[in-house]
Amino acid sequence: MPALKPSVSQQQDTYLLATVSRHLTLMGLSKTELAIKMHMNYQALHRRLKEPESLSLEELRRLAKVLKIEDSEKLTVW
Repeated sequence: MPALKPSVSQQQDTYLLATVSRHLTLMGLSKTELAIKMHMNYQALHRRLKEPESLSLEELRRLAKVLKIEDSEKLTVW
């Protein structure tokens, strides 16, 4: 049986996680440090990144601010 193509939402989740990972690497931050800068518990951040659709709008804004994600990239990710 052939593999199913990922849904649009799965592709968007993958791109969001890749963007977060790339920015963490570029900024030299760990997920623990990201959680602190976002004023969030590490376990809560871990759950949100595991299920990106559970991120609130405020959390997305804080994530973009802390990681300095540019507007053009936000349009692609979100």
